[in-house]
Amino acid sequence: MNMLKNVKKKICVVGGDRRQLYLSQLLADRGHVVTCYATVSGKETTPEALRHREQEAQTSESANERKGYGAESPNLQSEGAYAESGAYADSQNECMEQAIRGCDTVILPFPLSPDGITLNCTSADKPRLEDLFCAVRRLCLPSVKVFGGAVKRVSAEIAEKHGIAVTDYGMIEDIAVRNAVPTAEGALEVAMKELDVTVRGSCAAVIGYGRCGSELARLLKALGAEVVGIARSGRDRAKMSNDGVRGYGFERLSEALCEADIIFNTVPFHVIDCQTLAELPRGSVIVELASAPGGVDRECAAEYGVKVIHAPSLPGKYAPKTAAEIIGEALIPIIERND
Repeated sequence: MNMLKNVKKKICVVGGDRRQLYLSQLLADRGHVVTCYATVSGKETTPEALRHREQEAQTSESANERKGYGAESPNLQSEGAYAESGAYADSQNECMEQAIRGCDTVILPFPLSPDGITLNCTSADKPRLEDLFCAVRRLCLPSVKVFGGAVKRVSAEIAEKHGIAVTDYGMIEDIAVRNAVPTAEGALEVAMKELDVTVRGSCAAVIGYGRCGSELARLLKALGAEVVGIARSGRDRAKMSNDGVRGYGFERLSEALCEADIIFNTVPFHVIDCQTLAELPRGSVIVELASAPGGVDRECAAEYGVKVIHAPSLPGKYAPKTAAEIIGEALIPIIERND
């Protein structure tokens, strides 16, 4: 990352999955003061601790044998807020206040919230967005920049009530385009665990042909799968033809899906209804990649013996370091800009 450094910022990285760990490390490497709150492992995965473990793993064979150690598998057990002093508070509210006090930037997770009300994090007792945004307004600098991914309308309204505008970095084109690769690779890994045949020679159906669907189709083709695609627009079906994918419209959805050994859905609204599910072979597998509410009637799927694997946030699960770099390269110029 060769961007010109600017004035040192105080940045709080909040919640989320392992992407947030690596993002905090990138920011610390840029010379910024970084604190963490409700990240996947708190003190053990501050930027300094994570770098220390990476160095340890490179110089000690025993480090690789310890469960949870190494840069690619951080310890996921503890939670909390890391302040510059390394101090911890006993309560959730004290942790939050320590972490965000005096910050000029707050980076929330992708997605920001599972329900529009609570923070996306690994804690069983998920912090309320109401409390978080209230604390940000009260304790951060007046010019604070707040970022979050896949921000639901209700979440944005809670922030606005406290005078905070949340920039949805999930809408940044560069992030959306580049995230298609780790999403597609993660989806393929999910599928390979379910298939009892090789990808080569199998038939895969991909519903939707946007960034993720087209990248996934190209990856499956490269591994020797026969791929059928389903899309509404003639333009997308023309792209399928250019990519060597057999394209169908949704009026032929059942016909296309009945051929497939595995089905991937990327469309975020119900397209696989009870009638379609009833026509699928019993034991069919659908990998659900779309955001809520998803594309599958899950109650009907269970009734007809169709397995639905909900696979959200794949970049954070299968390639968190790459995903963090993608986010960092888009956000760091905005964070370091003085305006």
